[in-house]
Amino acid sequence: MTFLRRAFVLLAGLLAAATAAAEPPAIHVRQVGVGADCWVLLHPFGASGRFWERRATLLAAEHHVRIYAPDLPSHGRSRIVPHFSYAAATAAVAQALRRDCPRPSLVIGASSGGIVAMKLGARTRTRVAAIGVGWSFSPANLASMAADAAHPSPALIGWLTTFADQGAPQLGALEHAYADLAAAGTAPFLTAREARALGGRLLVLHGDADDFFLTGSAEALAARVPGSRLARFPSAGHLEPLAPANAPRAWRLIGAFAATGTVPAE
Repeated sequence: MTFLRRAFVLLAGLLAAATAAAEPPAIHVRQVGVGADCWVLLHPFGASGRFWERRATLLAAEHHVRIYAPDLPSHGRSRIVPHFSYAAATAAVAQALRRDCPRPSLVIGASSGGIVAMKLGARTRTRVAAIGVGWSFSPANLASMAADAAHPSPALIGWLTTFADQGAPQLGALEHAYADLAAAGTAPFLTAREARALGGRLLVLHGDADDFFLTGSAEALAARVPGSRLARFPSAGHLEPLAPANAPRAWRLIGAFAATGTVPAE
């Protein structure tokens, strides 16, 4: 091999390494706490693992566990993907946690993160606390997401911008992802096999004033997963079981469920 050819091969290798180093990981994961057991926290659509920043530290200290808070695909510092799906997001998160937290003792998820949490819990046979979730999208949900994809509102752009660590390309991908989700239609989020695998392992926290996943959808989910628990929060909106007025009760229920697999009578 001539000197010039060796130099070219070396340069090509360096450029490839630099490109790989610059590319975001498939799934970026934040971690806090120490302990033998691990929990996973999954954020709502459009947010990132930063959504849980303060709560993750409190949970790690209270329950003596390691907390992992991944950014879903196209979110936060994770790699931007052409299309978003709950199944692909679940597989990507499971792969990212394969070494450090292959079987968490609890998965907590909110809204879209709750759907991924349920699918991950079915895969790993672990307990799941899901906030603001339902059995499937309704026609109203689909119309709303299609509208968001076509003409995102200033409020939606503000929400996405808060967590968009990768700037304009990420905002574009997230806006497009609403169309990806709408294309899923009204099929159940869980397969029959996943629903059976979650049997006795699911706690659903539902706000009775949720204007996205309505009460009927949350109840349908609880009815179709055998042995699941449904905790209702009067007058609470979509993610408001986590709001200051409701958070003490929500985290008390989640802590009891993590420890015993059940929730105390209230």
